[in-house]
Amino acid sequence: ADVTLISGPVSIPKVNDVKHIDINDMERCETGIYELDKVLGGFFFGQLILITGKRGEGKSTLASEFGTCTLKNNYPTLFYSGELSDWYFKMEQKSRQKTDRKMR
Repeated sequence: ADVTLISGPVSIPKVNDVKHIDINDMERCETGIYELDKVLGGFFFGQLILITGKRGEGKSTLASEFGTCTLKNNYPTLFYSGELSDWYFKMEQKSRQKTDRKMR
């Protein structure tokens, strides 16, 4: 691979000041899991949540719980799974919504 060296002074652009934000004032979305919401206070909007673990440890189930809660509260929600097929995921989501209605 070719390497190009820069000789002489390099101009580095100044970073603009970032507006101070009080995270206690930011709107959050609850996860639907009481103990998790008690500890985290929910998720911030626009936050990316990455759930990792070994196969069969419940990653998709946990993410589905979060998603079910956000859908129930009419928040726009994106589901992505590298493991589950779309038909299986939809079937699981419908099942969760039915179970949720029965528990009320």
